[in-house]
Amino acid sequence: MFDPKTLVVFAAALVGALLLTTPTPGPLRPGPALALVPIALLVGMTSLAASPLSGETWGLTFGAYLVAFLIPRGNPRIGALGSALFIGCIIAWSALHDLSQHQLADALGIPIGCVMAAVVWRLVLRSIVRRERMHRSQSERIFEDALARAAHDSRKDLSEIRTVVEPILTRLAAGDEIDERFRNDIVRLEAALRDRIRVPRAHNRLLIDQIERLRERDVAVVLLGEPNTDGDAISDDLAISLARLIASVESGKVTIRVLPDGRAAAATVVMPTASGVEQIVLADCGKILSRI
Repeated sequence: MFDPKTLVVFAAALVGALLLTTPTPGPLRPGPALALVPIALLVGMTSLAASPLSGETWGLTFGAYLVAFLIPRGNPRIGALGSALFIGCIIAWSALHDLSQHQLADALGIPIGCVMAAVVWRLVLRSIVRRERMHRSQSERIFEDALARAAHDSRKDLSEIRTVVEPILTRLAAGDEIDERFRNDIVRLEAALRDRIRVPRAHNRLLIDQIERLRERDVAVVLLGEPNTDGDAISDDLAISLARLIASVESGKVTIRVLPDGRAAAATVVMPTASGVEQIVLADCGKILSRI
């Protein structure tokens, strides 16, 4: 049977454990944190008095943990104060009972070790939290910069589209006659907008201007590619090479495909020639890799 004193000590240890591990997002409130100090002293000193270092002193270890681990729990001042009181009580108790230096060292080893472990734990946690916050702030800045660039690019695209579309819309609003020539202008405008949305990487004025000239000569031009803006736009060298290749086409159909990044070839052209149809493969630098 446990005597009443032992039951009180166990109950106090349970309350202390529950207080220390209270699931809160931050440090313990001052009240519960301060309450841990007398609880730890009660558990530790009662255990020490019952088994003065000659037997099992579990309470000494448990009490030392209760106050020391307030430090990594987010209450470093109260934890330091409680640990100092705990160590002071051990020294005072050893002086009253004439303990040897070896026995005193054994008694102080546990609370001092707990404080050292708690301080190291606290420093490591702070370092981890600081790095995590820095990483999150960097990620947020990168995300905000990406949003700002996307908004800027969107405004720029809308402005350019408005510049192209506005003349046609103005003519429609003014009630101009929709004759064959006007319909062809609308068809070419629709094709240009479709290319811009479907293959944004191919939007290089050196190539787009040549495509518009071909369409004005009633040459059908189909532009293919990846429907996203993740990759870089085609280089000026490639745009110049493509424009030069298709410049001589007077009729028929021209198909230009911009290939995804990471390939040796950057674009292909299928175009009519005097002998039939030819497929030309080009590198990003504009060099012709093959003709079929």
